[in-house]
Amino acid sequence: MSIFSFFETAKAGTQTFGYTSQGGSSESIGNVIRGSIFTCSANGTAESISAWLISSFSTNAKAAIYYSNLTLLAETDQEAISPDGVATLYTFDFSSPPTVTAGTQYILTVWGNNVGAHPYLYYSSGDTDQGYYQSLDYSAESGNFPNPLVPSNNNYKYSIYATFTETGEYNFNFYGLFDENTGYLKDVSERAVNVTAYWNDGTASQTFEVNGTDYRYFDTHPQHFVFDLTGADREYWLSADEGDADTVDIYIFTDTLTAYTLSFRDWTGALSTYSWVSVMRYINGTSVVMDKRKVDEQNKVVMAMQEGKTYAIQVEAVAGTTYTWGDLTMTSDTTVDLVVKGLTFPQDVILTYRYVRAYGYRENYNTTYDSVVHLYEDTILNTDSVNISIYDGDDTLIHSYECSDTDSFTYTWSGAVNTTSYHSVVTISHGDYGTLVFRQSFLRGFEESPFDLSFLGSLPGGISVSSLLPMGILLVVTLSFSALTAGIGGIVVVVLAGVLNIIGWVDIDANTLVFAAILAVIYAVLKNYKRVTER
Repeated sequence: MSIFSFFETAKAGTQTFGYTSQGGSSESIGNVIRGSIFTCSANGTAESISAWLISSFSTNAKAAIYYSNLTLLAETDQEAISPDGVATLYTFDFSSPPTVTAGTQYILTVWGNNVGAHPYLYYSSGDTDQGYYQSLDYSAESGNFPNPLVPSNNNYKYSIYATFTETGEYNFNFYGLFDENTGYLKDVSERAVNVTAYWNDGTASQTFEVNGTDYRYFDTHPQHFVFDLTGADREYWLSADEGDADTVDIYIFTDTLTAYTLSFRDWTGALSTYSWVSVMRYINGTSVVMDKRKVDEQNKVVMAMQEGKTYAIQVEAVAGTTYTWGDLTMTSDTTVDLVVKGLTFPQDVILTYRYVRAYGYRENYNTTYDSVVHLYEDTILNTDSVNISIYDGDDTLIHSYECSDTDSFTYTWSGAVNTTSYHSVVTISHGDYGTLVFRQSFLRGFEESPFDLSFLGSLPGGISVSSLLPMGILLVVTLSFSALTAGIGGIVVVVLAGVLNIIGWVDIDANTLVFAAILAVIYAVLKNYKRVTER
């Protein structure tokens, strides 16, 4: 929908947004709520709504401001309308002035008590669907505006505007309460949540209610917000420069929450300055922060999550590197141990890729899943975005992750099945080099025997003998052929390796097996040709 905005600066410190002129036409607001949508020009506090009205009868009217999602923000006091039949600019004051934010769209409305179809509101031609109206009996509703508005639209720009005082250094939009599992805003009777703002400069804490949408501004920078939720509270700690310039949007989600303790084994010292930790979850295809806090002096932090649900955990290190663990499913064990490692690349990667480098490796996570870890570093600091796509052996996309706010990071995917091989495609959008693509394979490890060979026991270090047995079989078969039968032996060994791979006892890439088979056949043919020619 195309929205027309009109801004006019009034006196110093006071501004307006809306349509301040008297339009050339008018229509009744008797038992009809009418208004238009406009965009606020700055952050501030709305003091009043003014509208150009005319009436030939004594009556009453009120005004209100709605969010663009039709939720009621605030309504004014009632004003008496004169029966003089002269176009008059009426001003309706807010007894509790609401806050408004720059760049946000609001619907400014006015509503009158119907007396002979009066009063009338002036208007001019506007943009498509800029006008809003809803028929509703003023007297029956005692002048109380509905929430939400259920309007129809027209193309009118009504002669109505809001006057506000520009204030606030630090600005925040709060949205909620949302159902974490559906992504939907809860019903009006269930979505109210108390939010408390805290400072570390001695400023007294402030508690306010969020019910749908709530804008707040503060003169000093808050440290964090606490959301009073059922089961376990969630928090949002502000990063160093968060809220200094742009308005911060904060979404509040809830469900049956459990407090989990995240314990970081920091091998790099990255967390020594109390880095921020975020718990994120994909809601309708968008990654949203559920909980954000700072680690304590023991590199631990308590976060609220749901048992059985999958989250991503991200550490925002002060040094600039981010560490992310994706696809972590919460269990009944409320302690989660995570290892923070440095950006350590193999020497060949460092020598080959001097400025922009990506590398991955696979490590054991538990008896069912492995972790696939990707490292990325841009030494010239001009990365636009990095996309990691992980595929299985059938080229089916299993997992993806995109990072667009840092030039170095580690990303750990914790959902790799031990018995499955994967490969990844890392696509980099770079300011200097354009699009760069890195590819890497992650083979599954040797598996336990499909037969019960537990009686063979284990070697020191817990290595199962049955997992080494297939390599021993391949070695014995290889050595059983003499120099005269080496050609046939190569083919037999490749076939045997393929059989062991099929039954899942060893993990050998299919392309490697095909290549080895081709070499074995060529060698056997050449060996036979040499033997024939020597006779």
